[in-house]
Amino acid sequence: MKSNLKVKMATMAAFLLVGFLPAGAQETVQISVTGRVLPAYSLEPVAVAADANQIVSVERLAQGQVLIRLHPQSPSSGAKGTVRVILALRTNAESYRLRAASSGLQVEVGQPEASGSFVVPGALSSFSGQPTSGSDDQEQVVATGTRISLRGRFTSPNNALLVPLELRCDSGASSGSCQVLVTLGS
Repeated sequence: MKSNLKVKMATMAAFLLVGFLPAGAQETVQISVTGRVLPAYSLEPVAVAADANQIVSVERLAQGQVLIRLHPQSPSSGAKGTVRVILALRTNAESYRLRAASSGLQVEVGQPEASGSFVVPGALSSFSGQPTSGSDDQEQVVATGTRISLRGRFTSPNNALLVPLELRCDSGASSGSCQVLVTLGS
């Protein structure tokens, strides 16, 4: 705390001294800062809609990962029907891939919407989604696109693509439960 106060006082003294120097003794200095921001990805669930016979759990594992599980309400009913999950995708990287590793689940990607004015122009038109078969745990690319976020943070409400996922359990799912791990990255 004391050293912070000393720094503030020294800075203030320097400004005062420069202000009282004669005009000829003052120089203008131009400073240039360069660098780059590392690519960053954020994926978070925004909304979930499910049939009455399903229990849905959505868990955000990391900045770019979401795990979605579907469980039947009763063992005899199975996890039938469709679940709709809307995910908010944000990235400052030049391009991205949305991947899904599903177990007994079919994943279909719907048309995204921009959440606001800080979405890069062209982010919607560059979005390309494709469905998965859902038959194994193999990771599959379900969507690709170019940079999404123009500026802001991962908590900013107006710099994301809102992407709907339609999830359906395969009729042959052994335990009646299904899950998918969705990952956003390069």
